[in-house]
Amino acid sequence: MLPEHAPFTPDQRNALESLIVSLDPVQKGWLSGFLAAGSAPAASVISAPLPSAKLTVVYGTESGNSEVLADRTVKEAKKRGFKAIMKNMSEIAPADLAKASNLLVIVSTWGDGEPPETATAFYK
Repeated sequence: MLPEHAPFTPDQRNALESLIVSLDPVQKGWLSGFLAAGSAPAASVISAPLPSAKLTVVYGTESGNSEVLADRTVKEAKKRGFKAIMKNMSEIAPADLAKASNLLVIVSTWGDGEPPETATAFYK
Protein backbone atom coordinates (compact mmCIF):
# COMPACT_ATOMS: atom_id res chain seq x y z
CA MET A 1 0.00 0.00 0.00
CA LEU A 2 2.71 2.52 0.94
CA PRO A 3 5.26 3.22 -1.78
CA GLU A 4 8.71 1.72 -1.31
CA HIS A 5 10.32 5.16 -1.28
CA ALA A 6 8.16 6.36 1.64
CA PRO A 7 10.42 7.53 4.49
CA PHE A 8 9.47 4.81 7.00
CA THR A 9 11.24 1.87 8.57
CA PRO A 10 9.80 -1.59 7.83
CA ASP A 11 8.17 -1.67 11.29
CA GLN A 12 6.61 1.75 10.78
CA ARG A 13 5.41 0.76 7.31
CA ASN A 14 3.73 -2.39 8.69
CA ALA A 15 2.07 -0.44 11.51
CA LEU A 16 0.81 2.25 9.16
CA GLU A 17 -0.50 -0.25 6.62
CA SER A 18 -2.31 -2.17 9.38
CA LEU A 19 -3.92 1.03 10.62
CA ILE A 20 -4.85 2.38 7.19
CA VAL A 21 -6.66 -0.77 6.03
CA SER A 22 -8.73 -0.80 9.24
CA LEU A 23 -10.07 2.75 8.77
CA ASP A 24 -13.31 3.70 7.04
CA PRO A 25 -13.35 6.61 4.53
CA VAL A 26 -14.48 9.16 7.14
CA GLN A 27 -11.69 8.16 9.50
CA LYS A 28 -9.11 8.32 6.70
CA GLY A 29 -10.30 11.79 5.73
CA TRP A 30 -10.17 13.02 9.30
CA LEU A 31 -6.69 11.58 9.87
CA SER A 32 -5.44 13.05 6.61
CA GLY A 33 -6.63 16.54 7.57
CA PHE A 34 -5.30 16.20 11.10
CA LEU A 35 -1.84 15.20 9.91
CA ALA A 36 -1.76 17.88 7.19
CA ALA A 37 -2.76 20.64 9.59
CA GLY A 38 -0.42 19.54 12.34
CA SER A 39 2.84 19.88 10.50
CA ALA A 40 4.48 21.83 7.74
CA PRO A 41 6.43 19.82 5.19
CA ALA A 42 10.10 19.60 6.04
CA ALA A 43 12.44 20.98 3.42
CA SER A 44 14.52 17.82 3.61
CA VAL A 45 11.52 15.70 2.61
CA ILE A 46 11.06 17.56 -0.67
CA SER A 47 13.67 16.26 -3.03
CA ALA A 48 15.15 18.60 -5.60
CA PRO A 49 14.74 17.66 -9.24
CA LEU A 50 17.69 16.34 -11.15
CA PRO A 51 19.70 19.22 -12.61
CA SER A 52 18.70 18.12 -16.09
CA ALA A 53 14.95 18.00 -15.39
CA LYS A 54 13.15 20.03 -18.04
CA LEU A 55 9.82 21.75 -17.55
CA THR A 56 7.75 23.26 -20.33
CA VAL A 57 5.12 25.76 -19.20
CA VAL A 58 2.54 26.48 -21.88
CA TYR A 59 -0.01 29.23 -21.42
CA GLY A 60 -3.05 30.55 -23.23
CA THR A 61 -4.20 34.04 -22.39
CA GLU A 62 -6.59 36.76 -23.43
CA SER A 63 -5.98 39.35 -20.71
CA GLY A 64 -2.42 38.41 -19.75
CA ASN A 65 -3.18 36.82 -16.37
CA SER A 66 -2.17 33.32 -17.46
CA GLU A 67 1.06 34.70 -18.90
CA VAL A 68 1.90 36.38 -15.58
CA LEU A 69 1.21 33.14 -13.73
CA ALA A 70 3.30 31.15 -16.22
CA ASP A 71 6.19 33.59 -15.82
CA ARG A 72 6.07 33.29 -12.02
CA THR A 73 5.93 29.51 -12.31
CA VAL A 74 8.99 29.36 -14.58
CA LYS A 75 10.98 31.62 -12.25
CA GLU A 76 10.12 29.44 -9.25
CA ALA A 77 10.86 26.24 -11.16
CA LYS A 78 14.29 27.58 -12.10
CA LYS A 79 14.99 28.36 -8.43
CA ARG A 80 14.19 24.71 -7.68
CA GLY A 81 16.59 23.38 -10.29
CA PHE A 82 14.40 22.84 -13.33
CA LYS A 83 15.43 23.88 -16.81
CA ALA A 84 12.14 25.65 -17.35
CA ILE A 85 10.87 27.32 -20.49
CA MET A 86 7.65 29.20 -21.17
CA LYS A 87 5.70 29.12 -24.44
CA ASN A 88 2.54 30.84 -25.57
CA MET A 89 0.04 28.35 -27.02
CA SER A 90 0.09 30.37 -30.24
CA GLU A 91 3.81 29.53 -30.64
CA ILE A 92 3.43 25.74 -30.66
CA ALA A 93 1.34 23.01 -32.22
CA PRO A 94 -0.76 20.61 -30.13
CA ALA A 95 1.44 17.72 -31.33
CA ASP A 96 4.46 19.41 -29.71
CA LEU A 97 3.06 18.65 -26.26
CA ALA A 98 3.95 14.97 -26.63
CA LYS A 99 7.62 15.93 -26.85
CA ALA A 100 7.65 17.63 -23.43
CA SER A 101 9.02 15.44 -20.64
CA ASN A 102 7.36 17.59 -17.93
CA LEU A 103 4.47 19.81 -18.98
CA LEU A 104 2.36 22.38 -17.18
CA VAL A 105 -0.52 24.06 -19.03
CA ILE A 106 -1.97 27.31 -17.69
CA VAL A 107 -5.10 28.55 -19.43
CA SER A 108 -8.53 29.85 -18.54
CA THR A 109 -11.66 30.68 -20.45
CA TRP A 110 -13.05 34.14 -20.97
CA GLY A 111 -16.40 35.63 -21.93
CA ASP A 112 -18.96 32.84 -22.07
CA GLY A 113 -16.39 30.07 -21.72
CA GLU A 114 -14.51 30.61 -24.97
CA PRO A 115 -10.84 29.71 -25.15
CA PRO A 116 -8.37 32.59 -25.30
CA GLU A 117 -7.37 33.62 -28.83
CA THR A 118 -3.90 32.13 -28.31
CA ALA A 119 -5.38 28.72 -27.40
CA THR A 120 -7.88 28.34 -30.25
CA ALA A 121 -5.81 25.70 -32.08
CA PHE A 122 -5.76 23.56 -28.94
CA TYR A 123 -9.49 23.94 -28.42
CA LYS A 124 -10.30 22.63 -31.89
